[in-house]
Amino acid sequence: MFTKYKDVHYRVIPPKEEKKYWENRLLVRMLSYSLHNKTSTIERNFREDFSTLKDSIVKNTYILEIGDINLIAGSFYTDTKNYPDYEEQLQDLIKFISKKYHINHNNIVLYGGSRGATGAILHAALGNYKFIVADPVIDGTPWYLDSDDHLVEGVRDIDLTSKVSAALKTYKRPKDDGIILATDNVGVTFSGHLRLPLNKATLLDLGLNVYKHPDINAKSVPIQLLYINSLLIKDTVHVITSKDDLSSGVVLEIKHLSRNAINFEEIRCFRVRLDDIENRDSAEYELAMENIKGKYQRVRTDEKFEYFEMI
Repeated sequence: MFTKYKDVHYRVIPPKEEKKYWENRLLVRMLSYSLHNKTSTIERNFREDFSTLKDSIVKNTYILEIGDINLIAGSFYTDTKNYPDYEEQLQDLIKFISKKYHINHNNIVLYGGSRGATGAILHAALGNYKFIVADPVIDGTPWYLDSDDHLVEGVRDIDLTSKVSAALKTYKRPKDDGIILATDNVGVTFSGHLRLPLNKATLLDLGLNVYKHPDINAKSVPIQLLYINSLLIKDTVHVITSKDDLSSGVVLEIKHLSRNAINFEEIRCFRVRLDDIENRDSAEYELAMENIKGKYQRVRTDEKFEYFEMI
């Protein structure tokens, strides 16, 4: 269940449906800080705290969950003295999984909350991926001064702002491809967000009536899902402002063409599925062709469609 790539433990959750609706997508989930007092590495890193996620995201999306197995309670997915190539291995894992499932770079989104948010924003910047994160803990100073709650003293920088900022400065995606969800009511983290290069990502103040860091992740799940799905499909969906935006036209059915059921006023071109033609009675197909005769002509055929354009 927990596969290992080099020294990184991970698991892949396949899409809920096998049917191919569009190109495959990948949601890379980096996990929040939890159960750090457990003796089991698996319990510390792979608690199933969002089992319904696969039911709430767009079709054909694989979920890659990566455990932060570095140190006792994780290093927030960053290099440490004992694991100097951790970030490189994580980047390689994302590339390995995307290649395995034939996923285009623009169809990959990194996601996480708290500790996972820190990892997601860092690795999205390093790999130039889209990201949506909930209240990343980038500056761990308040937790360090509270008895080093994250257990990172001496092995990595307590404040990761310089590291994350340097990575973001090389980020080459549009600003709205990177979303940081937070609230100024939780100043312990929000004050750190303000130190990031905000010209490279979009910081959203949710205005939540909460005052504790853990509550932001818990109470913003619907908003997280909104942006996860938006980032997953934004390069696939198209805004249609006129008929000229449809290069291949709409798909019409033989039964509707044969019955003159379509208003062709704004239809410059259209397509008919070959399997629709094959499954129809030949007389019905001939009637459909007769109804468009003198108005539209067949211009080409490929492995899926017959294409028609206005004469």
